[in-house]
Amino acid sequence: LGLTRITHLPGVGATRSKALAYDFGRAAAIEARSIGFNWLFTPVADLVQNPFNYIVADRSISDDPRVATPLLISTVHGYQDNGIAATAKHFPGDGVDYRNQHETTSCNGLTRTAWKKNHGAVFKALIDDDLMAIMTGHISLPCYQSDSEIVNGRYLPATLSHDLTTKLLKQEMNFKGVVVSDALIMGGFIKFYGDDAFV
Repeated sequence: LGLTRITHLPGVGATRSKALAYDFGRAAAIEARSIGFNWLFTPVADLVQNPFNYIVADRSISDDPRVATPLLISTVHGYQDNGIAATAKHFPGDGVDYRNQHETTSCNGLTRTAWKKNHGAVFKALIDDDLMAIMTGHISLPCYQSDSEIVNGRYLPATLSHDLTTKLLKQEMNFKGVVVSDALIMGGFIKFYGDDAFV
């Protein structure tokens, strides 16, 4: 299509520049609009806090919420100021577990206090700054989930969780935008209810 090849989010994070983060979002938005898009499933707001999580390692803007938050806010502004609805993903936050949610449900095993200082802080800042959409992941967060959300010995992922999507994200964190799930053909989803679950 002749579109511009630019870095991924780790490259943006390496610059630690809010101006470049904004330009990254703006450039992507302009080119996405030029081919008819008005909504993108980006940016990744996960924090790479487990060196064995290779999925998040090459997609995350940082491992530190204090670095990630201002850069992600600037990136979202770059998208949304230029006609693209941005989607922060994957709530409640990947990068703690080593497992790949494409293959199985992963777990954010942080305590409530630690989660609020890490992934929770990033998502809350984006919500408070008028982020338009959030993608839930096939990721559990046991510190916020009740025993009723344990199925076959495992906590449900956010994509199937009332506790995480409704109680935590929509009510406690006051997110009023669009919630979209991650792909329903992924192992982290279908392994709960079988290969036809996505239907």
